[in-house]
Amino acid sequence: MSKIEFTSESSVWYRLWSNQAQFLAGVSYLQMALPFREGIIPAHYFAILGALLNTAGFFLRNVKQPGLSDKVREKELRNG
Repeated sequence: MSKIEFTSESSVWYRLWSNQAQFLAGVSYLQMALPFREGIIPAHYFAILGALLNTAGFFLRNVKQPGLSDKVREKELRNG
């Protein structure tokens, strides 16, 4: 079995739009499964929101984010 290797953008994972969308989708699914605010918003809205955010994360992974490659290059130069 080969060793897992991360992409060069993994050091700035929190800046990736796809990761932000996936995180919000996870929060939405958690709200649906374990209702923290029961009765305010119906659970099926959270399911729809989670599905939309999950799909958005898939497509956002292929969008080039302006300035992100500069941040990655700076980190690579600092780390040698």
